[in-house]
Amino acid sequence: GDLSRFANACTATSPAAVTREAAFAHAITAAGVSHAVARACRQAAVDSDEAGRDGSRPAGAACGCSTALRPNNLPRDWLWGGCGDDLLFGYTFARTFVDARETEGSHPRRSDRLARALMNLHNNEAGRRAVFNAAEVACKCHGLSGSCSLRTCWQQLGQFSRTGDRLLTLYTAAERVRLDARRGTKLRRLRGRRRGSRKPDGAGLVFLTESPDYCLPDSNRGLPGTRGRRCWLDRPNGGPHSCLSLCCGRGFESRLFTTAEKCDCRFKWCCRVRCDWCPVTRLVHLCK
Repeated sequence: GDLSRFANACTATSPAAVTREAAFAHAITAAGVSHAVARACRQAAVDSDEAGRDGSRPAGAACGCSTALRPNNLPRDWLWGGCGDDLLFGYTFARTFVDARETEGSHPRRSDRLARALMNLHNNEAGRRAVFNAAEVACKCHGLSGSCSLRTCWQQLGQFSRTGDRLLTLYTAAERVRLDARRGTKLRRLRGRRRGSRKPDGAGLVFLTESPDYCLPDSNRGLPGTRGRRCWLDRPNGGPHSCLSLCCGRGFESRLFTTAEKCDCRFKWCCRVRCDWCPVTRLVHLCK
């Protein structure tokens, strides 16, 4: 299916493993691990009732409530405490776990393998940073009759969908890089005349090779193309599966398809459901 083709396109031996799609895959994976671990640490501390009243971490615990410092812009009469998500441990764990494939073993200078490893490490870091940047301060009101005369605040993960949206924006703006010709151990942007501008943005995504044309079939890369793919007219223009984006400007054709589907289902005591089969005709749009 599409998922297996995508996974194959992002494996280390695939030609597509150094495209912007691979960059996004590495970033979203690192972000997902960081996000999940940070939330799991907090939840474990709360469930075990080990979190202190001020959100402190029990002695000897690997992770737990957030250890983030109080923001300078928090009103002075608001309390900083509670049990926030452990973003720092989530970041550290994700860096150790996700980066292991790239950091273990040796990579010869000026080699394609080193370039790929540096690219993946860069994009992993961008994913973890996106989780940090999406974090927010959450507060709970205290006081009689909901007067909110006192508030307790803590650091909280943002919605992961926000992180995903941010990484999608970075995917669109990803920069093409190459190994530094002189040092052979660092990545440099292909564009940028000033010496100081050649270093890629640490919070952005980078790739080594332009992506193939996904509109066209390519058996060597396992890409089916979009000809004959079903699309929808009621999707937002440019959105997933919309005819405007999926058909690559070639247009689409509409056909009537009749299929047999279950209908008039009845419950029979005991304990079965019996259904009839009814013909259903639908208008389907297919990319040219």
